[in-house]
Amino acid sequence: KSKKVSVVMPAYNEEAAIVQVINDFNRDFVDEIIVCDNNSVDGTARLAKQAGAKVVSEKRQGQGYAIMTALKAATGDLIFLTESDTTFLGKDMLKLLQYIDDADIVIGSRVNKPMIGPKAMNWWTRWGNWFLSAVLQIRYGNRCSFDDVGVTFRLFRKSALDKIKNHLTIGGPDSIVEMTILACKKKMRILQIPTWYTSRRGLSKQSFTIFSSIKIGWKHFLHILFR
Repeated sequence: KSKKVSVVMPAYNEEAAIVQVINDFNRDFVDEIIVCDNNSVDGTARLAKQAGAKVVSEKRQGQGYAIMTALKAATGDLIFLTESDTTFLGKDMLKLLQYIDDADIVIGSRVNKPMIGPKAMNWWTRWGNWFLSAVLQIRYGNRCSFDDVGVTFRLFRKSALDKIKNHLTIGGPDSIVEMTILACKKKMRILQIPTWYTSRRGLSKQSFTIFSSIKIGWKHFLHILFR
């Protein structure tokens, strides 16, 4: 519909996956792909450029900082945020686009079991996301309806993103929850729909044991209650 479409993604040492992800998300309706290199020491930045992406850099270490920089670099009317590790699929962009006329932000959901790849998500992460989603809905009433609060894959209208991107402060993975809370506080129209969640390619940057997941979930819980 004559709208410019951007795809942005943070990247830290993702040389094993970055070309595959760029190629997968480089659909005929996409006008630019922006990769924010967050101090990678491998060939991530070089390979991303060779694959046709625009590469920007963020020296502050942390997924949240890289996301902030990537989002600010986007010039599209519609902006996709995704990961650079093959966990999300480019074909699901069409699902999100289907609903953007009716929302300010459309967010994917990783907790629908038939759409979770082998070893992509453990049971405690699924149940933890359901619990945190319930807390978020209680906290903000009728403003939101979620089943997955920690998912990165989402589509913004530029007008919606402009209202929150300069208010993002968290440099770690909690930035995703902060982003959702800010949108709820701004009373934005947010839709969440099932998307595929597959096993990542390359080394994980976090240790997702049950104890580390509880630690991350506790931080999310505090943000939801007191942000």
